[in-house]
Amino acid sequence: MASSAVVVQPSLEPPIGGSRRLKSMLNYDAPLKPPTSTGDADSPPNIPESARKFFASISSPTENLSSKLVPPLDGTEVIEGGFNFAHFLNLDTGESGCPFPFVLRFPIDPINITRWQTCTAVGCMLYCQRHPDLNIPTPAIYAYSCACGSEFIAMEYIDGDTLSSVWLDIPKDEQKDVLRQIAEIMHTMRSKTSFKAIGGISPDGSSCPLVDGVDATCGRVCFP
Repeated sequence: MASSAVVVQPSLEPPIGGSRRLKSMLNYDAPLKPPTSTGDADSPPNIPESARKFFASISSPTENLSSKLVPPLDGTEVIEGGFNFAHFLNLDTGESGCPFPFVLRFPIDPINITRWQTCTAVGCMLYCQRHPDLNIPTPAIYAYSCACGSEFIAMEYIDGDTLSSVWLDIPKDEQKDVLRQIAEIMHTMRSKTSFKAIGGISPDGSSCPLVDGVDATCGRVCFP
């Protein structure tokens, strides 16, 4: 039976501040496995109830792309990166003139790619969203699956041009401002975050390997 996707639900707790102490949940006897149906998520932006139900009903990228409710977003093309496909889709919410755009990202080769890639991608974005004091912009996540062979992330669509497509055309002052923003984000990541283990962050906040077969923690550490 295919596992269902995890739908990001609104949190009933206030945002977690940076002053909260790091908690550890070490279990040296339990093998690490990518989470497939559990996750601790922050509040996504308000989305239509029909969209929330749609995301709850899908468990794989194939189900998503085969649905008649999600035609491609006008003026966009499928992006093939080094590891993932990115589809820009428009969900029919049933309200005239109010489609819901989103991005569907999934591995190009789900069999040979590391099974932890989607897990750590979701985990890192949720970590930034759980810590608003970091002020690191990340897209909202509507649903995801870390099940082997069915990995995907359905996330917020942000309209605009990619930096790579406009970099040579923008003024030098704007280029410097972009570089300054990137440097500030990197400085924030180094100065305001601290972890007790080397590796990735899974969606539930625990540590996980970045590469299959490599477990630097020999257990699980919760990053609050």
